[in-house]
Amino acid sequence: FLEPEGAPPHFDAWFQANDLPAAAAKYQDDYLVKLGDWTSKVGKWEEKARTVLASTGAPPVKPTLDPENAPFFHAVYFEDGPFAVDAKDFDLVYGAGFKAQVAALKNSEELLKKSLPPEPDMACAVQDGPVVEQKVFVRGDYASEGELAPKVFPQVLQRADDPVVAGGSGRLELAAWLSSAKNPMTARVMVNRLWVGHFGEGIVRTPDNWGKMGERPTHPELLDWLASRFMESGWSVKKMQKLMMMSATYQMSSDPSAETLAADPENKLLGHFNRRRLSVEEIRDAMLAIDGSIDLEMGGTMQKGFGTDGENSNGRLSLNPEKVKRRMVYLPLRRSNLSSLLNLFDFGDAVTPMGKRVLTNVAPQALFAMNSGFVQERADTVAKQLLVISDPAGRVAEAFRLILNRAPEGDEKDALLTYLAKFRQKFPSRTEEQAWQSLSHVLFASSEFFYLD
Repeated sequence: FLEPEGAPPHFDAWFQANDLPAAAAKYQDDYLVKLGDWTSKVGKWEEKARTVLASTGAPPVKPTLDPENAPFFHAVYFEDGPFAVDAKDFDLVYGAGFKAQVAALKNSEELLKKSLPPEPDMACAVQDGPVVEQKVFVRGDYASEGELAPKVFPQVLQRADDPVVAGGSGRLELAAWLSSAKNPMTARVMVNRLWVGHFGEGIVRTPDNWGKMGERPTHPELLDWLASRFMESGWSVKKMQKLMMMSATYQMSSDPSAETLAADPENKLLGHFNRRRLSVEEIRDAMLAIDGSIDLEMGGTMQKGFGTDGENSNGRLSLNPEKVKRRMVYLPLRRSNLSSLLNLFDFGDAVTPMGKRVLTNVAPQALFAMNSGFVQERADTVAKQLLVISDPAGRVAEAFRLILNRAPEGDEKDALLTYLAKFRQKFPSRTEEQAWQSLSHVLFASSEFFYLD
């Protein structure tokens, strides 16, 4: 189906040949000769490069191949094959018969796609392939193999009764080793991470570092007891979190006495509850839940596209948490394209594993609460709900219940009613709904909303 005019130059011999089988054999023979020459040339370069690098000298220049000297070999070995053609040259190179065949195949492909059943749910999984006996790469060079490196556990952590990797990838043995009752480190690390999530600080305050440079546990017996309970309960994260949150330690006040604060200013002995700022996921989802606009649909995916090509294309950018209503756990993220809201509230760089997020308290966080359209929308929706109540004092009580999850105390109710009166006096053209929207906004932006006491 190729047209001689416009075809790549490596097909000249084909169009000029009278005996096509002989021409094809000649192409094959020439390719094998060029392949042998190129392999020999590269092999000599690698050998010389290893010798020079061993003496810390400058490596020789890597060999190159001029496409004009071996056009067919270059097209097959270095490019996309001898028949690869740019889309702009398609009409020039291929004949009408070939183009008609391609059009018919594309039409058949579209019909088949339309007749396919819905795509099943997909999940990332690992499957063992052929067993590979890995060797040490001398100086990191994959072409310079050293002694055999068998699959074993780190010697510093090994026990005499550790499982032996007899075959396969070793993943099964690694999983059994990690979850073994004789290896309590895994359970200790996990319960400490859960403790960090609920208390702000871990029993080991360096959750990523359990070595010599890390901090020792403040309550080693408690850590071991929690780890034992965790393993006995079948490694149930749910049961462990319930145990922590029902403890007297979790239910203590975050307002310490003067004696407790003086004796233990860092609260390492857990004399009171650490006041904890909510994570960005909790802040955002709580605002949506309060005004009733959160989408509680379970499962599914909001993922668009697959693979890593076009990482920053419009179809693969991270979704803006301020523009969608699904729970945060369902929002796909791009490590190189995190939303400004996540970065503002210490989400992390999404590249490096983090046992505990860095906590900051900076002015832009308060400015977000004051000026964000997302927060204003939530306050506006709550204001509409409050106006259903006829009594202004009842509205204030309902606003407290919705946003701060408590009833107003002392003179708080009178203070907010005074705020409303001054708002109407200062902005006489504003509507009643806007006045209550402003009041709701004040509660959303309050320190009490952003922190867990």
